[in-house]
Amino acid sequence: MRFRFSAGLTVATRVGAVLLMGLASIVVARMLGPEGQGIVASLLAVVAIAQQFGHLGVYASIIRFVGADKSLYEKACGNSLMLGTVLGGILTVILIGLAVAYPPLYGDIGLTYITVYALAVPFSLIITMFQGVMLSLNRITPYNLLIMLRAFMVFAGAILILKYMGLGIMALVAFLVFVEAFSALLHVASSYVNRKFGLCFDFKFIKRMMGYGLKVYVATSLTILVFKFDIVLVNYFLGQAQAGIYSVSAKIAELLYMAPATIALIFFPAATRMGDRSRPFAKKVLLGVGILMLFTSIVSYVLAEPLVKGLFGEAYAGSTLPFIILIPGIFFISLETILMNYYAAKDMPFFAIATPFIGLFSNIILNIIFIPRYGISAAAATSTISYTLMFLLFLAYFIRGEKRA
Repeated sequence: MRFRFSAGLTVATRVGAVLLMGLASIVVARMLGPEGQGIVASLLAVVAIAQQFGHLGVYASIIRFVGADKSLYEKACGNSLMLGTVLGGILTVILIGLAVAYPPLYGDIGLTYITVYALAVPFSLIITMFQGVMLSLNRITPYNLLIMLRAFMVFAGAILILKYMGLGIMALVAFLVFVEAFSALLHVASSYVNRKFGLCFDFKFIKRMMGYGLKVYVATSLTILVFKFDIVLVNYFLGQAQAGIYSVSAKIAELLYMAPATIALIFFPAATRMGDRSRPFAKKVLLGVGILMLFTSIVSYVLAEPLVKGLFGEAYAGSTLPFIILIPGIFFISLETILMNYYAAKDMPFFAIATPFIGLFSNIILNIIFIPRYGISAAAATSTISYTLMFLLFLAYFIRGEKRA
């Protein structure tokens, strides 16, 4: 019952947050057009990739180890604040350095935009790590409240800056950096009020976290790359306008993925606590998510065209076909996410790391071959192929384990 409540509350929060972010995307798309939307979407994708590479598995390790031993709370908070700042600063320098050394890597985004938005990386890392702290102690209410506040600020800021103040992309990008900084401050303050801690760098503690965390880090980083790299490649091969069109398809597809991803987020610590009893529970969760996503996929297919045109306008009509192509892939990656979190609770066997690598490799190769020839529909098709392949590999491994059991 507690799992259902936590999952239900978090799903509801994510629905609200994603709706607000979706509305913000609509505002950006309508006010800036496909080219401006392409710049913003590409910036978000680049920083999301940097953020995923920066946490080094600390997020998952905190959920697992602090959840099991609450005496580690102060160390987890102090080291998270230090690591987020240091690693985020290093990644910021790397992102800007790459933009200076090899500008074509970011397409037509521009050095100025990259330089400003890269400043958000340290704050994003701090947010991610302190979300892990909250989940480790089952502080579901503040966790969800801060998610909603962050999304509301982005939505309100997009309307205020673009519609009422008549400002442009740079003002919006600067505001997004401010939102990340303010949100990071609130996450740290909430954790500090719950239990005081000091800034620290405990090498032994970090080493312990890394032993497990790096395995989860590699697997989740590869999965995020599978999700995000297609937008980067579309921008590289086809330019900002097509990236803007495709980003709308990807954004709506992410809406479909939000519920199963959130369920998996709550499932992970629950499966960790269950130990050997987690397999029957995983089957139930997998079946429930499968039923949910089958219904969602059918409704999305039927409403695809009016959904895209109604929300984003005729200028984004080209987003409809890529979105339809992505729907089967989202169904299968939703199931794959449950299985990946099941194995994360089982010390992350090597197979669970190799599978997303296979998915990423196939995704990149197919995108490089087919995007220049067939455009954004090819990007959607290769993503669906990669997602499906990852699920089938995980399912085969899970069934094999069932037979052994």
